[in-house]
Amino acid sequence: MQRWIWMCLFILCACGGTGEDIIEIDYEGDLVAYATEASQIREDIVISRTDIASTVEAGNAQTSQFERYNDLLRSTVVVAIPPTSDARIVANDTIGALPVEVYDLSDGEMRFVQIGPAGEINDENCFIAKQQFFRTDSVAVFMTAVALNLRAGTTVSAEWRYGGELVYSNSWVAPQSVPYQCVSLTMRPSDAEFATGNWTVTLFVNGNPDEPKSFTIFSN
Repeated sequence: MQRWIWMCLFILCACGGTGEDIIEIDYEGDLVAYATEASQIREDIVISRTDIASTVEAGNAQTSQFERYNDLLRSTVVVAIPPTSDARIVANDTIGALPVEVYDLSDGEMRFVQIGPAGEINDENCFIAKQQFFRTDSVAVFMTAVALNLRAGTTVSAEWRYGGELVYSNSWVAPQSVPYQCVSLTMRPSDAEFATGNWTVTLFVNGNPDEPKSFTIFSN
């Protein structure tokens, strides 16, 4: 009987020892797995830092490229429009007066379009290009317009003002009725001194004024 008791105790002890060994092995496996995972996480962090650094570097490089491009654009603008009075011939309506074909004249209404100062006209009294800046040695300043459905006897006049003061005025009377007519009224240095500063010129049609148009005269 005692022999069976001892044998049972021995078997139980042996089984208990084996169970402890299995548990210990499982713990050891988990630790190895955790260590492997931690190592992978560290590698991922290093890779992420590298990617971030690359992204930041790429972003800085792109920003630098944009800055260089902007500098190039600024340089191009400076070259095209130097910051001197020589570049102040800023014009609008640079293609000259629009042809009669672009207008609808069917209503018969008289009206004036493309009104403004110019520095040059052709043989038909049509402006070559509207101009806002002139020099004291300019040959003339022309107040120009295109008359549509112009009626005979219409009086077109201009008032030239410097510093708000009227310094010169002139006029023209339409000799006949025409559907399309270029009109120009001229101010020359012999008419008024081309003083430096801001000027305005106002076109009147039969005494009715249009909006004053401004221009500037610079010294040579």
